[in-house]
Amino acid sequence: MKWRDLALLGVLSLLLTLGAAALERAPGYMDAEYYYAGARQLANGQGGAEPYLWNYLNIPASLPQPGFGYWMPLVSLLGAVGLRLAGYFPEWWAARLPFMLIAACISPFTVWLSYQLHGRRGKALLSGAFALFPGFYMVYLPTTDSFGLQMLLGGLFFWFTLRGKGFWRCLGFGVLAGLFHLARADGLLWLAAGLAVVLWEERAALRSLRSAGRVLLSLFAVILPYVAIMLPWFARNFSAWGSIFPPGSSRAMWITTYEETFLYPANLLTLQHWLSAGWGSHFAAWGQAFIANLQTWLAVQGEIVLLPFALVAGVQLRKTQAVAWMGGIWLALLAAMTLIFPFAGINGSFLHAGAAFQPLIWALAPLGIEILTRWVGKWRGWQHSERVIAFLNVLLLVTLVLLTAGIYFTRVIGTSAGQRRAWEQSAQHYTLVTARLRGLGMQLADAVMVNDPPGFYLASGQPSLVIPDGDTQMLLAAARQYHARWVVLEITNPAALADLYHFPTQQAGFEYLGKVDETLLFRITDAGGAH
Repeated sequence: MKWRDLALLGVLSLLLTLGAAALERAPGYMDAEYYYAGARQLANGQGGAEPYLWNYLNIPASLPQPGFGYWMPLVSLLGAVGLRLAGYFPEWWAARLPFMLIAACISPFTVWLSYQLHGRRGKALLSGAFALFPGFYMVYLPTTDSFGLQMLLGGLFFWFTLRGKGFWRCLGFGVLAGLFHLARADGLLWLAAGLAVVLWEERAALRSLRSAGRVLLSLFAVILPYVAIMLPWFARNFSAWGSIFPPGSSRAMWITTYEETFLYPANLLTLQHWLSAGWGSHFAAWGQAFIANLQTWLAVQGEIVLLPFALVAGVQLRKTQAVAWMGGIWLALLAAMTLIFPFAGINGSFLHAGAAFQPLIWALAPLGIEILTRWVGKWRGWQHSERVIAFLNVLLLVTLVLLTAGIYFTRVIGTSAGQRRAWEQSAQHYTLVTARLRGLGMQLADAVMVNDPPGFYLASGQPSLVIPDGDTQMLLAAARQYHARWVVLEITNPAALADLYHFPTQQAGFEYLGKVDETLLFRITDAGGAH
């Protein structure tokens, strides 16, 4: 490999990322809004306290609550670094700078990783070209989210498995596991994977007492950097909740529908609650999650056209330990997002976590093109298989360019002729709602109940909490506890609030104030301690 090849791909990747970022003038969806709001809190010296509450799983007593009780803090920490170091940029650009730089590294990193796998320069460069056009992921790479970070960490884990045994490699596994976990709760899987790799490679040594000490030292070398990275976070959690993991982590296992993520009070989520739903319901959820996760694998991770070729190469290289391990980790992740957290898997967790395998798919695909073409060419008696391979390479690259551009512009610009861009529609809408509520007497300290609390907080600066999954009595109970005075009820409201939406003037405890677009506005008149 030549450094100028990597540099050229890095520059092209940076330009594409900057172009994509320029059209995304708002976070666009709740995950990115949450991390961006968290980055601003950290950069402003507010210690990660959150004046917004998007679920009740940790049963916070009031707002603001301790930050990052469900999602992990690394993305917001990186965003805060951008805000502090690049304060002369507009805030939204400054918070995204670390993620744009990470995104710009993905293509040259994929080239390097691919070359480490098979040592073929042309195919490595093609892998990097594929990485320039990541399909569905292009929308998410320039924003405050973990997709690019997951790709780099997953690629590095693959590289460490390619290398021979060694103490430094064990330390590398531990560092990666710590960063994975600090980025996402499912990062614990990568700690288990690092330990499993070491144990498997040293399985013969375990038969000898003398050699067993070396194995224990290797395992310790994996665990030590993981603990060093996570210990400050565990200490903070213990200070906030009395345990190293937030209490909501276990409650999330007992939801029986995705909407129950927003159940109030969350102490209703127990093993007994989960069992009472019946096994038929659980099998249906597992089946739905399995199908949805496979669709994500095909359409997002495999970019539809690359997956068959990557699979062919993966099967061909199945005896390569690194490829086999990554396949096993992917299966473990699929199992976790299907059986343990099926509703999280359906609603984006598998999309996020699966990004870690993207560099491997890009690295395998050019090999699979050649392998499959030669198989078919031998069967069909082709005389010019090299020409077919070159044609397929160009065809697939052009397809990825068109696929990536189509998805990006549909998601960001939108397909309607309205004045609001699709990506900014929520932020602009909440700005209008805020202005209307201020005109109706809303004060800056008033808490507001809304579908997307981080997004509403960014638009308004108001303390915000999510409308719970339940009826009006549950909504009023939550409003009493958190002293909420206003409700922003969108058309995508919980099913049990249908009467409140369709008959807004007939519900006790709510004063209907009018609407903005299809969103209804209420003042709560029966909120107990509200003032």
